[in-house]
Amino acid sequence: MAAGLLRCVAALLLVGFPWAAHAGDTTVAPQSANAASVLVGTWQSGNFAYTFRGDGTYVYVGAMGGGATMQTRIAEEGTYRIAGQTLVINRQRGLITNSQNYRQVLEPQATTFPIALFDSPQGPTMRLTFPTGGQQDFHWR
Repeated sequence: MAAGLLRCVAALLLVGFPWAAHAGDTTVAPQSANAASVLVGTWQSGNFAYTFRGDGTYVYVGAMGGGATMQTRIAEEGTYRIAGQTLVINRQRGLITNSQNYRQVLEPQATTFPIALFDSPQGPTMRLTFPTGGQQDFHWR
């Protein structure tokens, strides 16, 4: 955990503190044009992970199920940017497959997620709020 926090602090130093903490809590919000650079790296939540690259591209992968049940996998890639307090994901291509030979090609799509970055007991955390209202925490690794 300490190593992850150290990497997050180092990233903040390198990009000029583009996130400013709100008074009284550890939630952070984007404050500059290069705020997206703070996301560079891999953020994981269970079997799902976003890898954000410094060139503004991302890869998202995930898996559900397994064992005697059906397993489903998703993979997508595209570009990302920070706009205010939101993460804008522009999927360029993606694919969903499962162990029952199902295959669905995912078309290009833009999705906007309200985003919060904060320190949790698991280390640096990115909380995304989905268009449906649900939230998911991804931890930096």
